[in-house]
Amino acid sequence: MGEGLSVHELFCRGSCSVCDVNMLPVIHAGSCSDKNEAQHLQGSKAMATQSYVKGEVVEVWSNSLKSWISDAVVLEAPDRDCVIDGYAIPAGAVKVTSSAGTKWILPDQVPSALRKVQGGDVPPSEPRLPPLPDAKPAEAAKPKPGMCKMGCGRPVQPGLTRGMKAFDTCCKKCAQGKGGHDSNCGGSTAKPLARSITTEIDDPQTWLLDLLSSADSFNKYASKIVATVSGDAGTLSAAQAQDAVSKHMLRPIGTTLPVEMRAAEDWVSRHGEGGVLDVPAFTKLAHQILQDRVRAWFPEKLVAKTHSFVRQNPARVEAVYEVGKLLGEGSFGKVYTVQHRISGESRVCKKIAKLKGKEGMKVEEILQEIESMATLDHPNVIKVYEYFQDRDSVSQIMEPCYGGELQDRINEVFQKGKPCYAEEFVCDVMKQTLRALAFMHSHNFMHKDLKPQNIMLVSKDSASIKVIDFGLAELFEPDQKHSDAFGGTLLYMAPEVFRLKLEFKSDIWSAGVIHYNLMTGDYPFMAAWPLPKGKTMEWWQTELTRSICEDNFRDNKHLKTWTPESRDLMRQMLDKTVACFDVKQDLVQMQSSRV
Repeated sequence: MGEGLSVHELFCRGSCSVCDVNMLPVIHAGSCSDKNEAQHLQGSKAMATQSYVKGEVVEVWSNSLKSWISDAVVLEAPDRDCVIDGYAIPAGAVKVTSSAGTKWILPDQVPSALRKVQGGDVPPSEPRLPPLPDAKPAEAAKPKPGMCKMGCGRPVQPGLTRGMKAFDTCCKKCAQGKGGHDSNCGGSTAKPLARSITTEIDDPQTWLLDLLSSADSFNKYASKIVATVSGDAGTLSAAQAQDAVSKHMLRPIGTTLPVEMRAAEDWVSRHGEGGVLDVPAFTKLAHQILQDRVRAWFPEKLVAKTHSFVRQNPARVEAVYEVGKLLGEGSFGKVYTVQHRISGESRVCKKIAKLKGKEGMKVEEILQEIESMATLDHPNVIKVYEYFQDRDSVSQIMEPCYGGELQDRINEVFQKGKPCYAEEFVCDVMKQTLRALAFMHSHNFMHKDLKPQNIMLVSKDSASIKVIDFGLAELFEPDQKHSDAFGGTLLYMAPEVFRLKLEFKSDIWSAGVIHYNLMTGDYPFMAAWPLPKGKTMEWWQTELTRSICEDNFRDNKHLKTWTPESRDLMRQMLDKTVACFDVKQDLVQMQSSRV
């Protein structure tokens, strides 16, 4: 795997003196030199900007082979900035595949790394004309801040690209410039709010807040509803009050608010006179109802700072979200798909049973995990929005990840015999994992239970990941170096864990075990399994602990199929001899220059 092109060539990002082939994922094994520099750069200095088209046969320069490879084919050649496979791609970049591998070449490196077929039968494409020096886009064509640069009028998708830059388009399909939008356009899997054909309000939240903030506007709006329902009477019976609230109050945003007759009768009894509600009484009641809806439908955003708490929504979870199918079930609870009833956004609900006897979890432990996730606001850490409590459970509302656990992807390859993922996939996963760790450690958080089961893939066809399960996460004091709080999963524990001196490096060790899993489908340290005759699980755990503390990681036939750079990174993370160095700084360096 990776044969022909090194990891450096697949992922180099411009520290080389000659090849300087900027690749989008970031891995760099050091600076390069090329004895045939003149041959490599021949004609590039004066070469006009060439245009390449999808499907065109070209020649690509290989640094490891020190020659041009003539069987390359252009896979992508966008003529405008766009997003492809989750990457922010600049105009003029070219993605090519050849017998040596597949890679992106950025625009300023195209002249020296790519050329038309020399002496072949395929006619060259026309040169791409550079823009006129004084050509400026019209002011009216510039998108507003936060809006898609393709000019479609939609907001940009939230989050960051793999290069840690903010997205500037609404979705992949729009970015390709061929028309249309992805089903999850805007960065969520939200279904649009069901609207009537007379609806004119585009933003329900803004409309509600503006209406509630202006007493004059609200009084006029309530009076209009009363007049619509009761005509000249100017008062509402219980049945009319039910109709006014359920059918008319939220009509401008294209939705209804189911009201039971008993509730309407109670309103009239408590707020009306003579069995009816007059305009002032209905106005006061309507204001209270809409304020309650705003609190339920649009809870305050989380403040992602240390010691901040996620907002508990006082409503019932079923009142705010429509509960969908069961996604999974564990020791303490269940996970469901849910959809926000007013905004239509799809999310996930993790419903955890409270401790009763020997079943469930302590409430304080559940809330501690929620606080940890709220504190760690990072693209590769699962985001929690709010939580609900009832007598029996705590329900966390989180962003969805539809790609399953990383462990599932590993099992597909090494247990079910599916084709092995590319080295780019492994590098992307490790890069994002290390970014998440670097962020966590910079905020003095240690995960303590990092493993493939706690890394979720955002989608089935993506390498984007989210770190989950912060039930064991620990917040260190600023000057704290170690922890004596034992915890984790045995196969992923670092040697220092067994000495009750946990360090930030313990998380890096776990990442190293995950890297070994990805490359081999196995574990770097393992006691005999199945259990030898006469041996117990206690013996197995003791023997595994000894192996982790004393042995070198096991050799595996699959390791040799990966590049030396990938194996070297794994070795660094599983190095027992490294003392407690500045892990935060080392992680920043590792994730930016190695992965």
